Amino acid sequence: MSTTSLTSVLRELFAAPLDAATQAEANYRQIWAAWLSDLKNLVVDESGEVKSGVNLPEMIKTLSPTIALDGKVDLAVTMRVASVQEKSGTFQAGLSLAPIFASGSFSSSATQTEESVLKASTSFVLSNTNRDLSTFLDKNKLTPTDVKELDNAIKFLKNGSAQGLDLPVIQVALEDDTLDFGEVAANETKEHTFTIKNLGTATLTIKTLAFAGSASAFTVTPASLSVDADQSESVTVTFAPTEAKSYSDKLTLTHNAPKAPATTDVTVEGTGK
Repeated sequence: MSTTSLTSVLRELFAAPLDAATQAEANYRQIWAAWLSDLKNLVVDESGEVKSGVNLPEMIKTLSPTIALDGKVDLAVTMRVASVQEKSGTFQAGLSLAPIFASGSFSSSATQTEESVLKASTSFVLSNTNRDLSTFLDKNKLTPTDVKELDNAIKFLKNGSAQGLDLPVIQVALEDDTLDFGEVAANETKEHTFTIKNLGTATLTIKTLAFAGSASAFTVTPASLSVDADQSESVTVTFAPTEAKSYSDKLTLTHNAPKAPATTDVTVEGTGK
């Protein structure tokens, strides 16, 4: 009679559906990569640029294939064994990886006799509730608007990582962590300028620069900007206190640098006198 352990049997029962879910996620990325490659052939002209009038983000949002998976997997095994150490047991676990979510449990039971029958089973419910390419790329800050960004998205889907992509890298150049205006007379103004650097190899887009306070004593120009690769741009903040008191606000920069948080914050302080 061949021998095996209860642990190995249950491990195989539990791992097989999760392995399948992981492989399905990789296959979905390849499908999306192939679709984007076909789209590139359709929308790029002979000069290597996106054809005039083509809105890449909108086309991806409305035309790309949507992945929907709902299913249940039941596995069971019955074995005649010489002896069983575990009489009964249960185990639960889950897996979450875009675009697959899997969860499952298994149970085992056996009679403690010289020759026993081992019965083990597992049940999985797999669901990903309609994952679309546009949302997937947006979450990874890779929504393409030009040919270089389209190539980046295709590479990312094929490789499953951002390694080797042309990406922007943001750096906010400040002397201190806080932009401090010091004391400024009420109803007068003072300006401070700081620099945003792009240390990457693709264009950095600052979609918005805005203060959190709805009635802030601080203003910023410009309200949005683009920084070419290995270049920098200046941002000017103006402090205009209206009364003698302390002021503080947070300037939030929303950008497309994927290796950084979606927003970068700059604390701004000043005192009216």
